[in-house]
Amino acid sequence: MRGDARSGDPAAVFVARWVLGQASPGEVQAWAWELQALGADGPALRTLAGYEWTTRGEVAPLVERALGEAALQRPESQMAALILARDAARRILDVSRDPHEAAWEHAGHPGQRRHHTRGRLRAAAARRPVAPRATARVSPPGPLDDVHLP
Repeated sequence: MRGDARSGDPAAVFVARWVLGQASPGEVQAWAWELQALGADGPALRTLAGYEWTTRGEVAPLVERALGEAALQRPESQMAALILARDAARRILDVSRDPHEAAWEHAGHPGQRRHHTRGRLRAAAARRPVAPRATARVSPPGPLDDVHLP
């Protein structure tokens, strides 16, 4: 098994988050379960899957061994950041989802966009008077009589 960051492989995304210090020790157990479900196995993976972890220090050596057992490569920091950027772009641009919701979710505020922006939009609309818009017809050069206000 090899993590493919371009396809948004959750295992590769987790490893990238781990490398950059964004994955918590509490997420390691679910990651180990996911790898086992995909067919990876080994002593470190079984240990990671069997316990809930609370500190990075106690789990870090096991994560490094589990990467080898699952045939996952540990990316350098720059590549890990690229993997996360691609994953974020993939999730935001997913056509089956609202891009604003996906962006807010990526920022760590799932479900907040509607509540947050609606109040702002209503307040801004109440403060701003609505001005009529000017529209122009495109025609051959001639007098300025072609400009109409609705």
